[in-house]
Amino acid sequence: MANILIVDDQANVRTAVLQLLLSCNRSDLTIDQATNGSDALRRLQAKKYDLLISDTEMPGMNGADLMHAVRADEKLKQLPAILMLAVGAGKQDVLDAVALGISGFIIKPFRPEQLRAQIKKVMGW
Repeated sequence: MANILIVDDQANVRTAVLQLLLSCNRSDLTIDQATNGSDALRRLQAKKYDLLISDTEMPGMNGADLMHAVRADEKLKQLPAILMLAVGAGKQDVLDAVALGISGFIIKPFRPEQLRAQIKKVMGW
């Protein structure tokens, strides 16, 4: 069983990530969604997840703030996380994301195979 949390304020992005995960042909996936970092953090603290896929640019608690909270939480600090960086993200944005302790990243807009490669790298499938 693999529990995955997708976090993005845009429904179309969440749907695209969901469809990509479903296309992995794994019958053991449970996929939840959150629309912002605050909602995601509540979900992460209430249920064990095996992977977090999160946008960085969201109203309220953004992806960087979410990652700071995740890495500061003893129960969550080892959670694998893939960040979806905003279009136009540069070298400094990538370095900042890596400093947050992420497991992988992609830059929006992304092609399905880019996200699939990150998931394979992080999850091994």
